[in-house]
Amino acid sequence: MAEEEKDQSNESTALTGITYGIALGMPIGGMVGLVFFDNFAMGMIFGLSFGIMVGVIFDSTRNASKDE
Repeated sequence: MAEEEKDQSNESTALTGITYGIALGMPIGGMVGLVFFDNFAMGMIFGLSFGIMVGVIFDSTRNASKDE
């Protein structure tokens, strides 16, 4: 029973970095898009991509440090 709860808690925290990356990347990208491209949607696309990339890197480094 304790193992099932541990697995569920690991699954729920597995996407934390990606979630934060999306939540921060889209608005920051939108602002950058307005400033540099004069196009909010294009900036959101770049921000979303960058946010997912940073979130995956954050999750992988955090998981690697837990394994050691």
